[in-house]
Amino acid sequence: MFARSSLTLLFTVLFAVILASPAVAQRSEQRLVHIDSNAPNAVVYMDSIRVGVVQDAPFSVPETVKQVVVVLSETGLWNVAPLTFDLLPDETKFRLDAQFDYHYQLESIPSGADVSIDGDNLGLTPLSLQRSTPFDSEVLFALEGYTSVRSSLKPDVWSRTVVKLELLDGHMANEFELDLKPRKWINYVAATTSLAAGILAIHLRTKADNRFENYNETGDNALKKRIKRLDVQSGISLGVMQVGIGVIAFRIAF
Repeated sequence: MFARSSLTLLFTVLFAVILASPAVAQRSEQRLVHIDSNAPNAVVYMDSIRVGVVQDAPFSVPETVKQVVVVLSETGLWNVAPLTFDLLPDETKFRLDAQFDYHYQLESIPSGADVSIDGDNLGLTPLSLQRSTPFDSEVLFALEGYTSVRSSLKPDVWSRTVVKLELLDGHMANEFELDLKPRKWINYVAATTSLAAGILAIHLRTKADNRFENYNETGDNALKKRIKRLDVQSGISLGVMQVGIGVIAFRIAF
């Protein structure tokens, strides 16, 4: 009788343990983290361990995890601070609001264009902007002497917009062209100087060679100083000729 009662009690305890085990397992699996974010491709870390991207949520959270970090993964976003969330040990469900600021890089070719939205001036290109909400209006790029351009900005957390401004008729591209092109007299001066310097260099080199032949015949040491002086003068003339040729080449190229 006693043995039968003991056996019944043992089966009752075992049955209770079996029933309790799934409940414990289920209770541990319910520790989940949900993430709401404007960057679905942001990377999620749990205590420095990568577990996936935001759009893969919800994530199962081990009891040992104390912190969740959300990091933007796109190229060029190294300067955007990650979002960090501390998890309370007694909680089983977490919903994290991982909203990043919107970052805009606005550029124009050429640079220095005025950037405005709905009449509000934002600055000159290249321009970096950061705001909590995305732009919902077109951006106007305007530069004197160029056709203005309107552009819609991407609704991404980070976006780069580059516009090319077309030159209006009757305007020069920049002050460099205005200052350089019309001065054709520079070409003539450079060409004339280069030609004269080249002729002089040949003349002085010939005189130096003739003095050297006389030195070989007579052995007159006084000729050595003259030969040296003529060599120096010939070298200077040759250098002037090369400078003139360089100026002409530069003018042709630009």
